[in-house]
Amino acid sequence: MISEIAKLPKGKSYVLKPSALASALQGAGVTVDTHLVRAPSCIFCCDIGIGFAPFAL
Repeated sequence: MISEIAKLPKGKSYVLKPSALASALQGAGVTVDTHLVRAPSCIFCCDIGIGFAPFAL
């Protein structure tokens, strides 16, 4: 599995660990190549209202 990660603001962390995803995929018998991209975004921000505002890297 390929994994890309963008830096987060100090004190923040990603919930999904690449090793946990790889283990779950292997346990489920998934044999396709996977590419995990983790980057901060405003999709779950409550203070921006409704909608999606992608984070520019």
